[in-house]
Amino acid sequence: MSRLAALVFLASCEGPAGPAGPGGDDDGRDGDPGDPDPGRDSYLTGAGLVLEVTGASIASDGVVTAELTITDGAGVPLDRDGEFTEGAVRASFVIAHLAVDADGDPAQYTSYTTRVQTSPEGTSATQASGESNGAWVEVGVAQGTYRYTFDTQVTVVDPDATHTVGVYGSRTFDGASYGDDDAYDFVPAGGAVIAREVVTDAACDTCHVDLSAHGGARTSMALCITCHTAQTTDPDTGNTLDMRVMIHKIHSGEELPSVVAGTPYQIVGFEQAVHDYSTVVFPQPINQCDSCHQGAQGDHWKTEPSAASCTSCHDQIVFSDTTPLPADKVYHPGDLASTAPCGTCHAPDTSIEPIEQRHAVARYAPAHQPALTIVSVVGTGPLQLPVVTFAVTVGGAPLDILTAPMASLRATFAGPTTDYAMYWQSTIQGAGAAGTLVAFGDPANGVFTWTAPAAAMIPAAATGSYTVGLEGYVTPEGTTDRISAINPMLDFAVTDTTVTPRRVVVSTADCNGCHKKLEAHGGARTDAQYCAMCHNANNTNEERAPHLEGAGQQYVYTVSLEHMVHRIHMGEELTQGYVLGGFPAPTAADPEGTPVDFGEARFPAPRSDCTTCHLDDTYELPLVGSGRLPRFDELRGCTEVASADADAYCQPVGFVQQGTFPMAPASAACLGCHDAPDTVAHTQIMTSPTGIESCAVCHGPDDELGVKIVHGL
Repeated sequence: MSRLAALVFLASCEGPAGPAGPGGDDDGRDGDPGDPDPGRDSYLTGAGLVLEVTGASIASDGVVTAELTITDGAGVPLDRDGEFTEGAVRASFVIAHLAVDADGDPAQYTSYTTRVQTSPEGTSATQASGESNGAWVEVGVAQGTYRYTFDTQVTVVDPDATHTVGVYGSRTFDGASYGDDDAYDFVPAGGAVIAREVVTDAACDTCHVDLSAHGGARTSMALCITCHTAQTTDPDTGNTLDMRVMIHKIHSGEELPSVVAGTPYQIVGFEQAVHDYSTVVFPQPINQCDSCHQGAQGDHWKTEPSAASCTSCHDQIVFSDTTPLPADKVYHPGDLASTAPCGTCHAPDTSIEPIEQRHAVARYAPAHQPALTIVSVVGTGPLQLPVVTFAVTVGGAPLDILTAPMASLRATFAGPTTDYAMYWQSTIQGAGAAGTLVAFGDPANGVFTWTAPAAAMIPAAATGSYTVGLEGYVTPEGTTDRISAINPMLDFAVTDTTVTPRRVVVSTADCNGCHKKLEAHGGARTDAQYCAMCHNANNTNEERAPHLEGAGQQYVYTVSLEHMVHRIHMGEELTQGYVLGGFPAPTAADPEGTPVDFGEARFPAPRSDCTTCHLDDTYELPLVGSGRLPRFDELRGCTEVASADADAYCQPVGFVQQGTFPMAPASAACLGCHDAPDTVAHTQIMTSPTGIESCAVCHGPDDELGVKIVHGL
């Protein structure tokens, strides 16, 4: 029996209930002399917290009461005061009323529970808030049922309007804090409720996994929108905390016109903590509105636009024709008031500027999507020319690429599949195309055979199994959009008698939960497994690192996928900076190249939750698969004589390796996140001179320092 199951069992037993808890008697029986509450006993619970409001009402004198239950994660009742169960529950309550628009649809909340917040400079602002100073009554002894009477007395604005009581709270159990919230809708005069649902928790959790805010107690949009109303302002910055404005601005982050113009987007929170969202990068096009807008009113972004919502992202827009117009502002034609009906021009059925059309992301349109499928590959022995047969469709229909060529189509080969050590590429269509491309049967069927050129033959030293993948995109007529196919891949035997498949440890579908469609290097790389072909054990960032003459040694990172992706997603939580050279690469005109600082990346979910990206248990030690290779960072220096030419660019032939810093496979993965120098030293000490790692001795599945346990999984 698991510990949690045992706790549930003990909590439901009559008679002896185990060791007495705080306030309990010695033998666990009710009614003993000296029992502080002869109607109940201490009882055992597990971790977690679940708050559920089961009823609410407003009396004629404005007194609000709410009924609720408080249980642990397994449904065992909790004592709110923490006397009979471990961990007192701290809870706060909100009550708000919901307006409706002209169409009778849910509009926005206005909270009855408010406070006045004053900044250190003396600026004050009203804010919707929770209260916790009302009166509590335990309804059912040891049943976790309570009645809360609000301290705030309300004057009901509209007794026929939907009202919502929200509760949020936290509990500490076994040293860990747990939070939860709930929202209950009711109509004071009786009748059916309506619900505001412009976005859903599920949509948020696609990126955030388990959205929580303000210390973890606020976990649902249904609660958030009762406080983040139009009446709520940050007095320190003057920024509204209205959800429809604030959330757009946060996710737009560094793309906000005001941020681009030099004004950071900040909110001052608890204890004057400054939260700067100016470096937030949304991991997909910000105009992909339906990534978040998925609720019952999820289409309101296009059917019922408002100035407040639209100018939250387009915050350079002004509605009055002021002179002179500030340099960072754009005048909205018509000299309209900000309360003007935006749908007149921007609704889907208008011909002027419909939002749905303006926000459409062409490369996501199903009718434009190319698809590539590898049918077979032959000629795969050492020193042979691979012959790849593949099919092409666009929008589901076969594409004859002999008469309507793809803008770019390329084959990538890598191997061995035990752990990619090398890769090479060859272009099938587009600039630099090579090899022989012919139709396989009728070209109208969209099936073709490509024979690789001599430069792409299988290496003489190749052994085991290798992989071929394709990348390609089309550019619809009249556009400059690159619309890429999902990369197909096929493992094939070189010297193996049967194919040894490449391991799979992450899901591209999980990547696309945040990224919508994983697109790298101009958009053509769209599958995580395909990325691993180039981002392999022996690949470093040397070709894109700064190539400077006379600059001393340059530290160059590995770009092996597991190390690089962990570093990128760890971002601002890294203990050391992480800068990779990007595109364009260094040239004589620009020897620095294009450095990209990933030390500012902000990951939207707990970084310790490996399951966000990894398939089941593939993050456990020892690592899945044998034959893994070490990774390495390197030091490079320039041997080119600075006076040999007039530029400061170190030619690639002179940019030579002068030292390496090897990392064994498991170490490379773990050091992606745990990058502190002492952790690096630990991995080096625990790796033998022959490269054997002892990580699994302490961090294996059955150990108290196992990955799952340390990561809280």
